[in-house]
Amino acid sequence: MRTRLTTLLISSIILQPGQSSAQTAKLERVHPIPASAINVAITGNPKELTIGDQVPDIEFNEVLNYHSKKARLSDFRAKLTILDFWSTSCTSCVALFPHMQALKDEFGDQLQIVLVNGKTKVWHDDREKIKTLLEHQNARGGVNIQLPIVFNCEELDNAFPYETLPHEAWLDATGKIIAITGATEVTAVNIKNILEGKTIQMHTKRDVFIDLQKNSLQELYYNNVAHLRQPDFSSFLIKGYIDGLHGEQGVRMENASTGMMTGWYATNFSLYRMYKFAYKNIMSKYPANQVLIETKDSSNFYKLASENISSYTNVYSYDITVQPTNYADLLTFVQHDFETIFKTIVEPEKRQLNCLIIKASPALSRSYTKTKDKRWELSNDLPQKFIRNYPIKEVLSALNNSSPVPLIDNTFLEANIDLDLPNNLMDINSIKSCLKRAGFIVNEESRILEVIVIKDK
Repeated sequence: MRTRLTTLLISSIILQPGQSSAQTAKLERVHPIPASAINVAITGNPKELTIGDQVPDIEFNEVLNYHSKKARLSDFRAKLTILDFWSTSCTSCVALFPHMQALKDEFGDQLQIVLVNGKTKVWHDDREKIKTLLEHQNARGGVNIQLPIVFNCEELDNAFPYETLPHEAWLDATGKIIAITGATEVTAVNIKNILEGKTIQMHTKRDVFIDLQKNSLQELYYNNVAHLRQPDFSSFLIKGYIDGLHGEQGVRMENASTGMMTGWYATNFSLYRMYKFAYKNIMSKYPANQVLIETKDSSNFYKLASENISSYTNVYSYDITVQPTNYADLLTFVQHDFETIFKTIVEPEKRQLNCLIIKASPALSRSYTKTKDKRWELSNDLPQKFIRNYPIKEVLSALNNSSPVPLIDNTFLEANIDLDLPNNLMDINSIKSCLKRAGFIVNEESRILEVIVIKDK
């Protein structure tokens, strides 16, 4: 079985964004996979609107954060209006609220952002559930969301169908749709350029849906061609962001009782993130600052504490199908594939690295926890990051996935601590200052540490 699989892995398909054997397309405003090749295309709902269409003056019967429970779309119209579709079950949507509020505060009356609670009944959302969510967010992060919230509006759901959230519809001063995007494009720079009348290009979000537990990326790309369904062995790689899939990974099981696996997939991952899963048996115990990238082109191996996709080109989607096998052998197949495609090897080594050695001092007693509740607030939407009632070992382990310099625990501390942290967890000087204020001794030393090296063959 290994010999036959190896031969097919070497001939894995590699596609650039929007490229097939018969077609090449620009990334901007074009789905990376040709629309004609997508099995589950956009809904085709006759009420669906698209770029260039005029949005009717829809009446909203359920509105929060507004002086009336009812309103019309024209009541919110500004020079630029963004309809931000979300649900209470979408944590990334809710985490975006403070950013949206900050943009509204920055641009004032020129910009209006309406939070549209999409498919309200489907997600069992209601007025009280939304109000409670806003209250909790305010209590946790100190951000008072004052943006109008529309819910239970099927007319908007039909006009702007989607498979994934957040989903953003951009309208000009007349109510014409000028863009449909994901959240990545909602930046101060893009808004400023639009308000100033500049021509810009933004990636158009066109959602598709495929259940990768049952189907493969090959079926998505080749439109369910019969002879490509359920191959015995195959692997498939696409470079470029695929709308509707976000960043996810998973294994396919033959059945739960045997534990045997028939495939693995990862979508919209940076190479670093993909390698973390593919080489889980090798890399799992190493924090990000002990993974060294030594390839000729390391740009695709960007490492972020929160993998918000900032580039639609430097991400990959990968899919492998095999006959039923165990997890260890499945990883071996994937690793061989990656060695062949990317011409890399992944090996443990020992290297001398600059480190921060964290020690305890008598002053540390002021940081011993003062609460019974455990709180871990490191999300990017908070104005202040902090940790309450956790051991220093767990705190430093989390920081090591953001800090460019390894933090070594030499505290021998058993008591749990409370610690305030900087907004930028990659700023090593700010981290040092926070630790010193908490009562830790922080020394810079050079030490030989075990690392993982991803390098060219």
